Amino acid sequence: MRMTHRAALSSAMDPGSIHEAYKRYIWVKAYACYRYGLNPAVDITGHHILDPARKTDPMNAFQLLGKTFEQFICDVVAEYQECTKGEAEEPMLDAGVANTVIDTWMSPAWKELDAKRQEAELAGDGTAAAAYEQQADYIHWLANELRKASGQQIEV
Repeated sequence: MRMTHRAALSSAMDPGSIHEAYKRYIWVKAYACYRYGLNPAVDITGHHILDPARKTDPMNAFQLLGKTFEQFICDVVAEYQECTKGEAEEPMLDAGVANTVIDTWMSPAWKELDAKRQEAELAGDGTAAAAYEQQADYIHWLANELRKASGQQIEV
């Protein structure tokens, strides 16, 4: 999951207030990363990256501040670290619970879908095979989200 710039930092702001607005903008981004379990160093992007032919935000405002996008990311990371220092690094979900859900429901469902995918491939039904593979990939992603939430390594 990546986070784009939903909260706007406008280059049309009063030059005297843009620095205070930038501080608040940094805090909002750091909080959003915290709230949604994102890594501020890698999970933030901008419209200027996703759609450079049509969008330039937030670069116009950053230019007024003398900031680059990389400096902005560093500022968000620093704010995130400052706001979360001293916080317990406990996983949100017990690893045993996550593994029980994965082993009891998700793994058997993934294996069933994989078997159906293989059958469809043998039958020459590429459309069905692709659909089964997509469903299996989604289950794999969900299992990895449970692993992350419980402080475990993801499986590739």
